[in-house]
Amino acid sequence: HSGSMNEAVRAAAGARTKHAEVKAALLALSKRLEHKDIIELWEFDHTSKLVGSTTEGKGLIDVILPRSPGKRLENLVHRLSDPAGGTEIGLAIATALQQTTVQDILVITDGKSHAMDVQGLARKGRRISVLLVGEDSLEANIGHLAALTGGEILVSGGADLVDCFSAALATLKTTGRD
Repeated sequence: HSGSMNEAVRAAAGARTKHAEVKAALLALSKRLEHKDIIELWEFDHTSKLVGSTTEGKGLIDVILPRSPGKRLENLVHRLSDPAGGTEIGLAIATALQQTTVQDILVITDGKSHAMDVQGLARKGRRISVLLVGEDSLEANIGHLAALTGGEILVSGGADLVDCFSAALATLKTTGRD
């Protein structure tokens, strides 16, 4: 949710912001999740934080009225902050790697950051895939990190963002390891 995510996703008149497109795509994706799908949603600018997980909420209400991972993701999307601040992709990934045990990470960014210890992050042993959002997205370091970790690199101009999310989700469901 860095400040640059407030830019238009494409040059066409009336185009929504990158942030709005990502939120809409996440909401569409929430309808495709299966009960076994687990997603932790993080957001970052110059800092990073965990918004929540689709496994949260094992309280009484979930026993009486079980909520699907899709409904939980929908609730998390509505808790995302508006775009602000700078972009510290390296710090965001490092923070997530320290605070979670998930093996596969999907970084959604417009790629407008350059400070990152690619080798150090790759040595953490997790698969990192990247979804670059916007016609002007390009970031060699994050792409290099994805390649080093066995992750995928997807690029969306905005209109195909839901399909890109679906493709990313499909690749995250594979083990990707021999």
